Amino acid sequence: DGVGYASRLKEYPNKGVCGLPERFDTARSYQVKRQRLAALFRQHRGRIAILTGAGISTSAGISDFRGPNGIWTLEQKKQQQIKKEPQESDAGGGTENGRRRKRRRNEPRPEPNETTSSTTTTTATTKSMDFSNAQPTLTHNAIRHLVEEQIVSFVVTQNVDGLHQRSGFFRKK
Repeated sequence: DGVGYASRLKEYPNKGVCGLPERFDTARSYQVKRQRLAALFRQHRGRIAILTGAGISTSAGISDFRGPNGIWTLEQKKQQQIKKEPQESDAGGGTENGRRRKRRRNEPRPEPNETTSSTTTTTATTKSMDFSNAQPTLTHNAIRHLVEEQIVSFVVTQNVDGLHQRSGFFRKK
């Protein structure tokens, strides 16, 4: 189950570049790439493997990691915001902002079955993701169809959202 998934991610310092804007192809460029991909699929039918990652599920409402609204991008923004807040003063117990920041930092981590709010400072600062209501995307279904038609032989995913299985894939043939 994906409830609280983002809050249970292990600390990972090497996140790469986060928050880059998405880039979109022109209609002409897209058409050329689509034709080239179709030619490669015809040429290598049955000898194709597909690797999917978080980006395949964003249109199902599941966050990726490095995109403009990705888990790690939002985490970095939250950390930058906290750094910009006034520092605690030694005299008189600190500023109100400092006391609020300290309370957030000292909040306990939620249990896996709790919902993580966007103000909880855990490894991920996004709302918790509940994968149970997410539906497979057009891409999940297209990949399943390519496997059924024996055009693609292998599908490997890094995702834990279960959308490949919901689209009709089995873990093993």
